[in-house]
Amino acid sequence: TVYTTSRATGERSYVYLPATVSRYLQLTFFPSGDNTSDGITALDIQPYAFSRSHHTFFQHIARWEDKGLYPKYWYGEQTYWSPVGLVDAGMGQALLNEEGMVEVDSWPLCYRAILFVDG
Repeated sequence: TVYTTSRATGERSYVYLPATVSRYLQLTFFPSGDNTSDGITALDIQPYAFSRSHHTFFQHIARWEDKGLYPKYWYGEQTYWSPVGLVDAGMGQALLNEEGMVEVDSWPLCYRAILFVDG
């Protein structure tokens, strides 16, 4: 078994399988128990270039999804950043971009606020 999931919710599910070569694909479905229909309406197999790396994988996914669902860098677009904080205060500084993403001090991560309206 290369991939398994117990909850694939949403309109689409993407599966990252790097450097995987296969001749056959077996799909097994188990009843969900809540009287809903489970199944697949479409299955697309992508070429190697689609998931050559995590970066290219998310770039391709972002192109298929609605604009704004992913950060601009996954669409290959530039975002503008502003420094936040006081240098003399002895506290850490941060960067804030135009979408509200915050990069704190020298941490290797960003915080992104997400607001969903009507679903």
